[in-house]
Amino acid sequence: MVIVCTVSEPYLPFLNNWFISIVRQKHQDRVLVIAKDYATLNMVNERWPGHAVLISPVPDSQSAHKFGS
Repeated sequence: MVIVCTVSEPYLPFLNNWFISIVRQKHQDRVLVIAKDYATLNMVNERWPGHAVLISPVPDSQSAHKFGS
């Protein structure tokens, strides 16, 4: 079983609290955090190395429409 969550920087305090609960349940080795920004990725990698991956940010609509034009 893998526990997956996606998080961005505004929710880091909530993520920290959630991780405390996960550790209490002894499931910390089953967590994968999908970080939406570098701040989240760095925080998770500092505290729980190997439990975070970064997804590319979605381009704004103007940039997305210019792609390949």
